[in-house]
This record gives sequence, C-alpha cells and structure tokens, in this order.
Amino acid sequence: MFIISPDAKDWLAKKGCSAIVLERQVIQTHACSCTNMNYMKVQTGEPSEKANYRIENVDGIAVYYSDKIKFPQNRNFRIELSSVLGLKSLKIEGVFQSEEIKLG
Repeated sequence: MFIISPDAKDWLAKKGCSAIVLERQVIQTHACSCTNMNYMKVQTGEPSEKANYRIENVDGIAVYYSDKIKFPQNRNFRIELSSVLGLKSLKIEGVFQSEEIKLG
C-alpha cells in the first residue's frame, strides 16, 4: 500500500528515525469562495497515542495512520522526500486525488 522512495529512506536513516505518522489536515481558504482543502501531513516519529492508529511496516519503517482513514488496498501511495529552499521534509503523493479514500 505504501512505498517509501530511496531518498526518503536515506533521509530517515540519517535522522535515526524508524517511524512516521500520516495525519489528515484540513485548511479553510477564503479566496473567492470559502472552501476546505485536505492534505496529508507526514511527520517523523511515533504518535503519542497509538490506540487510534493503524500501523504498516514498510522496509523497516513503521508507518502510522489514523484508523478513521481507509486507504484502498489495491493502490500504492508513495512517500517521498521534498526539499524547499534546502529544508527537507516528507510528502505523500496521490492521497486526495482518489475518491476511493474514505475519511471517517
């Protein structure tokens, strides 16, 4: 279901991190019309409360995500390294492009 790019794996290894958390975020915009934008935030480390999370092990990296999010099992979602002005972070591709993903 999840694929972690080689660059992202290397970056996590350099940070000594073996877990990431995917969190749904909603932003309200007030340009032209009021609308909500959904995106998935990728954080390093483990969640503080693991009770409400599912976990999937990808190449030795624990990927935590809310049990309210239902990812389709027949698709792969790619976690990649992003760099903006030299600041690196992780991003996940293709999450909200699919109507198949259910948010509880």
